[in-house]
Amino acid sequence: MEHRYMGPDMAEIARLAQVLAEQRSTEDQRALHALAEAAHSIGVPTGTRRDDAPVFIAGTEPIETATWTQCGGLLFALLHDSVPDACGVAERVARRISLLLPAQLARKGGSLR
Repeated sequence: MEHRYMGPDMAEIARLAQVLAEQRSTEDQRALHALAEAAHSIGVPTGTRRDDAPVFIAGTEPIETATWTQCGGLLFALLHDSVPDACGVAERVARRISLLLPAQLARKGGSLR
């Protein structure tokens, strides 16, 4: 008696992998947009492309040294450009913004707007 595999074929598996990748990508994009919106709401200038963003993305300069404005440029790049390990970069930018926030609050007299 011959046993024949009756499950999904390779094309179906490839299609499912693509669907999962697209879902993850969509979720990643939603998270990036949410981060950019939150950052913008506290005054991070997220609407401008910065020439120095690629040096942070490439690792030439550590994101941990980025200024408030540079963090905004990084978020702009994450939303508008193809960034390798976008989620990893976004996580580091979010951490940097959270570290810079108290100083920004102090400079602006407790108000970020």
